[in-house]
Amino acid sequence: MKKATDNFNAISTFTDVARMLDNSHSEILGLYNESIAKIPFDSKSFKHKLTSPEKNQELQDNVQKLSKLLKATPEETIIFVAIYAYQLVHDSAADTRDITRFIGINELDFLPLKSSLQSLLKKGQIRMVERHRRYDEYKISKAAENALLNNKPFKAEKAVKIDRYKFCERISDFIEMRSNDEMETRDLFKLAQEEEENNSQLKFVKEVNKILSSVEDRTLFYEICDDYVRDNRRRAASGLDCTLSDIYDSCRGRLNVAKSIMAKEHALLINDLVELLPSTFFGDACLTLTDKGKALFLEKDLELFNIKGKSDKRLIAPDKIPDRKLFFSEELGKELNFVRESLMDDNFKNLQQRLADNSLPKGVTLLFHGLPGTGKTAAADMLAKATGRSVYHVDIAASKTCWFGESEKLFKQIFTDYRKMCEKEEKKPILLFNEADALFSKRKDVNSGSCAQTENALQNILLEEMENLDGILIATTNLSFNLDSAFDRRFLFKLYFGQPDTEAKKAIWKSKLSWLSDEDADKLAYRYNLSGGEIDNIVRKTLMEEVLNGQRPTLATLESWCKGEKLEQKKGRTIGFTKN
Repeated sequence: MKKATDNFNAISTFTDVARMLDNSHSEILGLYNESIAKIPFDSKSFKHKLTSPEKNQELQDNVQKLSKLLKATPEETIIFVAIYAYQLVHDSAADTRDITRFIGINELDFLPLKSSLQSLLKKGQIRMVERHRRYDEYKISKAAENALLNNKPFKAEKAVKIDRYKFCERISDFIEMRSNDEMETRDLFKLAQEEEENNSQLKFVKEVNKILSSVEDRTLFYEICDDYVRDNRRRAASGLDCTLSDIYDSCRGRLNVAKSIMAKEHALLINDLVELLPSTFFGDACLTLTDKGKALFLEKDLELFNIKGKSDKRLIAPDKIPDRKLFFSEELGKELNFVRESLMDDNFKNLQQRLADNSLPKGVTLLFHGLPGTGKTAAADMLAKATGRSVYHVDIAASKTCWFGESEKLFKQIFTDYRKMCEKEEKKPILLFNEADALFSKRKDVNSGSCAQTENALQNILLEEMENLDGILIATTNLSFNLDSAFDRRFLFKLYFGQPDTEAKKAIWKSKLSWLSDEDADKLAYRYNLSGGEIDNIVRKTLMEEVLNGQRPTLATLESWCKGEKLEQKKGRTIGFTKN
């Protein structure tokens, strides 16, 4: 216990000497310039006001003693004692102003000692308790205090290893301090760099540094990562405006970064770590991790963050697609067979490679257009089953909401989900937009309302995604005559589904009602111009007749149902005024 008392007496002696000197120019470090550290101070400004040479020697002895105990340099020891003495006297943390006043030098003279202060922090002998715009506050650590109490050499506490999640959380905490005006932007980036150096063993930090050379870009990426895990919803994203406002204290710096992001020229977007969700205004813009960004950040935990949602339920495996016999005209049948062969996996991979070699879009896009009930959707399912591919059915209505800007985010997410499926599936699935009439129709006048703006925005997203597609997209529509010209060149195949010819209709009748004679099937096919879907309606009525009456309908009954299937205006007496 006596040794511990001696340690505190040494600190007390040091404090007493500082108090005996002139408060503004005691120059303790300068006084021991030669014997302690050769610190480059101006010797002419030293004011040696020690009361006796004995006190001078005692102070030197105490510095050396404490330096040995703390395993610190004399400069570090003096800074340590200044912080501890202030902490004991004032019962509070000391900032850099308090340290310089205690030592008796000005802030300019303290600059060479910044490295000693950082060394104390790194070794864990002091700790930062508060960070402000200009002056940080420090206290000594428990480990250092225990060394003094027990008169044992300082033993640094084992640094607590942090993972990538805690690392990003710390960077986010620094950003929050910046947003509260507790520091400047340059200090934020300096702190982020120091945190990277302290955690350089993290694979995540190493990989990010390989990809992004700028600490500004890395800091923004860390913040987006932290937002993702804190708000891991389906569309977890960081608001662009508020995030940049938190990081940058100048409007110019914020706008420069925002411009590069909006123009998709920023390093995070170029390296495919972050994507900009579609928005109408800058204030609505959001950033979110791409699949590559998630894989980099989440590493082995990637699967834990993959939320199973409606999109996964819409992914229908080929063995779940029901077997159906489809009959088309000879010309359409040949076109579908050609497409089917092209989508067989080996052929498809070769096709994509050839397209890439010729700098052409790798995606295969098909438009099935024509009359309702002519087998467009069934043909898409048939292609999927025949080529062993799953089908991702898109519910376009579900991607539209009443909230401005939200529909665009939901629609963008469809393609994000599809890319994820392409990576997981052995064969790239088919992305099916069924009855997508509104998506492909001619552009609307934006002055006609917010709905028109939303429809146009969705079309812009679709056009861009079709250009960058690395998979298979099939769209079906009944309104091909209203197709916007911008989509013409985006579709590699455009297949028209018209009314089936007589032979095809006969085959459909026979496949649905096998008990029909060839003659009756010929009559129905020749007399009634029905689509496959309309024939299905007749078949359903036939089943109802068999269930209710226990017998099959006659040919006359079938014909009466065929006549009633078309919603055509019948001739008859008109209601209202007529012209004589």
